[in-house]
Amino acid sequence: MTAPGPSGSLTPPTGRQLARLAVSELFLDTELDEADFLRLRDALRASHLSLQELDEVYYDEVAPVLYQNLRTPAGAWEGFDRAWLEERINHRASERRLPFPAAWRRYYFSRSTIGDWQRLRKLLAAG
Repeated sequence: MTAPGPSGSLTPPTGRQLARLAVSELFLDTELDEADFLRLRDALRASHLSLQELDEVYYDEVAPVLYQNLRTPAGAWEGFDRAWLEERINHRASERRLPFPAAWRRYYFSRSTIGDWQRLRKLLAAG
């Protein structure tokens, strides 16, 4: 998957866009360390979204768009461009959904990163 690198001249991101960017890091072809998880936790807190809303961002918006990055030999590892990510999420939202149950889609798109997502959720819930 080819994604443009981080960009600079965009309008300030909304809380949901901040959350999408933070969650997108789970789909980079890199290992996350403790400092990364704490930084992502702080970014997700700064979004002011509830855990339920963050689950929607992870499972229903970011994972379906980026899951293939971890399944390609040379996936993106520097970061995803915010404009590109927003365009892909918006495009996917306008497409017809697969005729599979939502639980199956969530599992399929998130299976490579679910452990990291659960770790982030625990850090968020810990206060």
